Amino acid sequence: MKVYFGMATTIKVSEETRDRVNELGGRTNQTADQVVSSALAEYERALFWEQYAAAATAVAADPDATAAESADRALWDAATSRDATSRG
Repeated sequence: MKVYFGMATTIKVSEETRDRVNELGGRTNQTADQVVSSALAEYERALFWEQYAAAATAVAADPDATAAESADRALWDAATSRDATSRG
């Protein structure tokens, strides 16, 4: 568990949000900072994968992008295949 000893600041949140953060912190034995930090990290992960899925869908819908990605994969596979065989 990480404990924050740096400078603190205030952010404006509704009373309901403040109460939810504090209640969750009490249930999990975490500070409000830890609860918010964990929630932000999870949100960032979810957003990353959501954006990744959207980009993959866009590539799949574009024949030129799909062909370019396939060519890149073939180059990568050829390069890594040579690396693996050269190690003996």
